[in-house]
Amino acid sequence: MKRGFKAEAERRSLQFRKDMDLKYTDKLCGFELAEFLGVTVKIPSEIAGLEPYRLNNLLHNGKSEFSAVVLPSGNESFWIIHNPTHTPERQQSNICHELAHIICEHEFDSGNVQDLPLFLRDYNKLHEDEANYLGGCLQLPRETLSWAINKRMSKDDISSYYGASIEMVRYRINITGLNRKYARL
Repeated sequence: MKRGFKAEAERRSLQFRKDMDLKYTDKLCGFELAEFLGVTVKIPSEIAGLEPYRLNNLLHNGKSEFSAVVLPSGNESFWIIHNPTHTPERQQSNICHELAHIICEHEFDSGNVQDLPLFLRDYNKLHEDEANYLGGCLQLPRETLSWAINKRMSKDDISSYYGASIEMVRYRINITGLNRKYARL
């Protein structure tokens, strides 16, 4: 990631909360952020004409391989197609990750939605690293986590309160350097 990206991601995640009239300690729902940004969120069964075998591949046979994808929908707007079979916490993470791609202005394939399982194979490591970091910040900014830790919330409490997976809570506590603070309390 480029120099300063992490600090900027932290700032932006807090600014989105402020722009949405939330406190820095409030949960930021990925679906609400998508609506705020004008991004349409859909599930595969809402895609007109998606062939049943493709739908089955996305939501059943390959559900562990499909989380979400961004599709340009023209006029600088986007759709996020996500997997509704994942846990609510994982869906939040998936949506925030895809929103991070949009916020970072990454380039997207203009693939046909009918080809969903096929064009999900492109991988840009830098873009994925940025989306992973910013997506995590959107869910759990460092300042928010620090507040939760000061309130002596357990990782399970943080997970429940913010609708984030326990894996995301652990990741964010570790990557932000708050693991030492958490261990002391």
